[in-house]
Amino acid sequence: MKFRLENNPPETQAVVTNSKVGTLDGWLAEIDGYFSIMEKFGEAEPDQIFSYLSSWTARASHMRSMINRSESKIAQGFRTKQIDPFINECDRQFKLWSRVFSVQSLDWNMQRNMT
Repeated sequence: MKFRLENNPPETQAVVTNSKVGTLDGWLAEIDGYFSIMEKFGEAEPDQIFSYLSSWTARASHMRSMINRSESKIAQGFRTKQIDPFINECDRQFKLWSRVFSVQSLDWNMQRNMT
């Protein structure tokens, strides 16, 4: 039986209390925290994974929209080197875990129908 990841993992709690939240350094720490949680997806239930991916994508999209309002070349570089690849990885993880969930559902249905 797989366990559910905590609702508020320690990695994200540190980000919320970080005084740099809203700055590029704070956003980088936030994205790094998300990646560290992503590494543990094999231990989580699919619904928890989808919940994380949904909220992270929304958060990253918000960061992206804030940067798009800026004309800073540093901020634009952060978007192309950090935020856009993170959103792409979230999309890739969603596709992967959707397939895993579909296979698990199919397996469960086949086992249920055999009894």
